[in-house]
Amino acid sequence: MTLLLLLVAFWRPALSCEPAEARDGLQAWVVTTGPGAELFTRLGHTALWISDPDGRDRVFNWGAFDPSQDNLAGKFLNGELEYYLMTEPWQRTRRRAVRNDRELIVQRLDLPPEMLSLLRAQLKTASLPENKSYAYNWLTQNCTSKVRDLIDRITGEALTAQADPVGPSARHEVLRHLQSFPLWFGWHFATSDLTDLPLQGMQTMLAPDAFMEGIAGMSLTWPDGEVRPLVAETCTLETGLRGMPRKQAPSHIPPLGAASLLLAGLISLGGRGSRPGRWLSGLLTLILGLLAGTMGLASSVLWGASTLEGFGPNENWWVASPASLLLVPAGLGLCFAAPWTRHFVPWVKLLGLGACIAVLSKILPMADQDNAAILTFFVPPLLAVAWVFHRWSPTPPEHPAEAPEAATQAPPPDHEVEA
Repeated sequence: MTLLLLLVAFWRPALSCEPAEARDGLQAWVVTTGPGAELFTRLGHTALWISDPDGRDRVFNWGAFDPSQDNLAGKFLNGELEYYLMTEPWQRTRRRAVRNDRELIVQRLDLPPEMLSLLRAQLKTASLPENKSYAYNWLTQNCTSKVRDLIDRITGEALTAQADPVGPSARHEVLRHLQSFPLWFGWHFATSDLTDLPLQGMQTMLAPDAFMEGIAGMSLTWPDGEVRPLVAETCTLETGLRGMPRKQAPSHIPPLGAASLLLAGLISLGGRGSRPGRWLSGLLTLILGLLAGTMGLASSVLWGASTLEGFGPNENWWVASPASLLLVPAGLGLCFAAPWTRHFVPWVKLLGLGACIAVLSKILPMADQDNAAILTFFVPPLLAVAWVFHRWSPTPPEHPAEAPEAATQAPPPDHEVEA
């Protein structure tokens, strides 16, 4: 009985998602790989698998790049990083997914023979040395968009006709893939309200998993007029450690709010006049200034150095900008009750005023950036710092006036002048 239960538990029906045999004819599969551990694999991956009954099973992968090329970061930020189409045997793609513990899902496209032949011919042309490279752009030119647009062309824009007219924002699509909180917070802070615009049409299938789910519900009209599902079958060939990305982007607002209120409360101790409270408040002010100032400076550099969509002036600069670095010397002066700290008091109050403006501006229709999490974290401690410096303004020590030097000798007596 025990043996029977084990067989039932581990037995699975044979999957038909295997290389084509002679009776099957030419087959085309969309290959979706789940997120990996490396930063450049966090959004997953899309490729095309062409299975030929003569045994030539090739995967066409537009996600290859040379990491040794000069100025890698600069090229990426300007949409000039060279990616290229790489072809490899199907089994190598599958072994890589197993080795990197990534989920692997394949979808067989139900295409008429003439479309399959056209697809194979266009892939052959795209693989030529003069055609295989392209400039990578995270929003418009990537491994998923290359596969998506090719299928759309050979099906007579069937994908364009059926794509959702309006979808989530680009911000949401990236944030739901970022499981690391520092990456989530940094991306959320650095991107402007341009990434909050809803994706439309084909752009709604920006991410690999969104494309996989999008085509699963589409259909295709064959030459004889019959309407068939675009995807004939779907198989999960490998189950990775991370699975597929979550459907909704996390907000992290509750923990950020708790941390922010705790930080504001500790900073406020500096306004009570005690030396330990002043030291704690000063150190936390210094750390807050380093964090806010560095993030503001980094996003400013991205704005100046990058031509990619989404980087530029944004509403987060009200609470974290290069000017926030002024909190570093201000916090240091607060620790030591240094007389020169009084010169920073107006600037600290201006930073607190910026935090107020960031919150109050949300009632205006043009202030529509999705940055509630950023404001939740930065606004309370900035107001606490402004309150501390308003309440405790260091001034130079007063010196008692010195008494005039007492006369040590009596004035000489008047002498009569003798005649």
